[in-house]
Amino acid sequence: MTVEIGILSLLNPIFVFVFLFVVLYAILAKTKILGESQENNIIVSFVLSIIFATLTSTRDYVISLIPWFAILFVIAFLVLLLVGIMQKDVDKFIKPWVSWIFVIIFVIIIIILAIKVFYPQIAPYTPGGDETGANPIILQIKHLIATPEVLGGLLLLVIAAVTAWVLVKKE
Repeated sequence: MTVEIGILSLLNPIFVFVFLFVVLYAILAKTKILGESQENNIIVSFVLSIIFATLTSTRDYVISLIPWFAILFVIAFLVLLLVGIMQKDVDKFIKPWVSWIFVIIFVIIIIILAIKVFYPQIAPYTPGGDETGANPIILQIKHLIATPEVLGGLLLLVIAAVTAWVLVKKE
């Protein structure tokens, strides 16, 4: 006998809200960006979770991200478990570079999923993209910025800023 689990897709906004609320609250409480106040952390987590859960594209992004987050968490746990079995002292293996590898992998996953989810919205504004259905004001800004004169001026500004930073920095 089969079980119909398609009805669970109707609960996706609730799952996204709860997941984001817990993760955002944990990050805000741990880093103390907003201070020691739990009320501030709860309010900011609540508002951001509501925003992400109600907007379809951001909800799709989080729904695409959650399985990868879980897979990376399980892989990290299994690696630590194997290291714990092989070596009695896990601290010898766990160096800062090991955790940075997982962070870099997760950032790459975040970027790839963002491109996958948001590409239909940004496709008309990319170079060579079909501009039908795009906002004409944003297209005019794109055509203004994408001229060789503006791009050359921006390149000169970047070179001047790097040169000034190199000349002024204290050794």
